[in-house]
Amino acid sequence: MSRILLVRHGQASWGRRDYDVLSARGHEQARLVGAALAERGVVPDVLVHGGMRRQRETAEEMVQAAGWSVEPDVDPGWAEYDHMEVITAHRPAYRSMTIMRADLIRTFQPRRAFHEMYDVATQRWTGGDHDTDYDESFAQFSSRVEGALTTLVARLGARQTGVVVTSAGVLASIVTDLVHGSSQTWKELERSAVNAAVTTLEVTRTGVGLVTFNEHVHLGFGADSTATTT
Repeated sequence: MSRILLVRHGQASWGRRDYDVLSARGHEQARLVGAALAERGVVPDVLVHGGMRRQRETAEEMVQAAGWSVEPDVDPGWAEYDHMEVITAHRPAYRSMTIMRADLIRTFQPRRAFHEMYDVATQRWTGGDHDTDYDESFAQFSSRVEGALTTLVARLGARQTGVVVTSAGVLASIVTDLVHGSSQTWKELERSAVNAAVTTLEVTRTGVGLVTFNEHVHLGFGADSTATTT
């Protein structure tokens, strides 16, 4: 039996000009999860991250904190979906960040307003009735993620360990598939994903199975969940 540990990246920089960079807390979370895995005796035979900066930075911090010698590989299949495309397909005016910020600020509860708007936008994306509006439909995203997992499983030998740094939507897609859930299942899992949490899979002759989802005791009781979406 082999195992795969899926790690959500550390907290990104919500509300900043460049979201795709770890915050100071995100760097700390990445170090914590790396140290925690090392304490558990985890030494990855394969370490992979998606092509996003927040994923790469998390992997780098984990390697340093854990003292691993493995070199991380980049597989774009583990990248998150384009949350801005999901938003702008729903509200084209939000191609302008200035307009979006102004609309959210006018609500006096910008974070809550963002999440409410984003819920509607993701429902539109996952629904499948507007697939041609997206460069990557929800079905295509799910297929890409499935392919990334299949590729990793093929790389692992017997009793080897793979560690992947990815994002909430990707994690939710894999777990939803394993439990035979729906798009609503995906949405709830994505929403509950905690930064730098660990999801464990086991690989046997009969396939891939879910062992744990969203472990984050290593972060303490103040762990943050999704800052925005991914």
